[in-house]
Amino acid sequence: MPAHTGYFETYKMVFGALNWDLIGFSAILFIIGVLLAPSIIEHNVRLLMAYPEWIFKKIQSFLKKKPAVWKLFFIIFILNTLSVFIVYVSGFTLMLMYLLIIWSGINSGILLYKNAGGGIVLLLFFLNPVSIFELPANWIGFSLSIEMSLFYFHTYKYQIVTQTFQNNLMIFVWLVIPLLLLGALVEATLIYKFGMGAEETDNDNHKD
Repeated sequence: MPAHTGYFETYKMVFGALNWDLIGFSAILFIIGVLLAPSIIEHNVRLLMAYPEWIFKKIQSFLKKKPAVWKLFFIIFILNTLSVFIVYVSGFTLMLMYLLIIWSGINSGILLYKNAGGGIVLLLFFLNPVSIFELPANWIGFSLSIEMSLFYFHTYKYQIVTQTFQNNLMIFVWLVIPLLLLGALVEATLIYKFGMGAEETDNDNHKD
């Protein structure tokens, strides 16, 4: 069998194993978090703003060093993968993943608001080239954690949950990770070309 045929069969199996209802539910929870972000900023809810503000400062500090594009790609990919995987592992709990999904949306909304000023930009968040890859990856990964918790509710057997976790690793490896790789590649390239490039232009203008 040709190698490409094997890949096709694998992805056919992976897509067939997806629970689109749970993916949609994960997307709704995430979007709720994003839409809550402006209100959280307006009311200065420090408990929810502390982490994204810390991340924002770290990102700004890192970008000032003008890192190579491969470093940008690597850090974006690792951070995004860890974020999704932590939610995935939270499927061993009963309710934690629901809070983490909303919290992930809040963090994304606050970071976007601080970067772009909020407003209509929050809507554009769902249409930019990076989101085309990263949002589906997140929502699929989130849905896997919800599926694990639902299996526990139905069976009350952690052996079933563990088996579900192991089975769904194939979806994580073959679908979530490649999407996060593509998203990190696009994001790193855009930041390198436009983000740091714009900063260099501003510096040149100040020198003139």
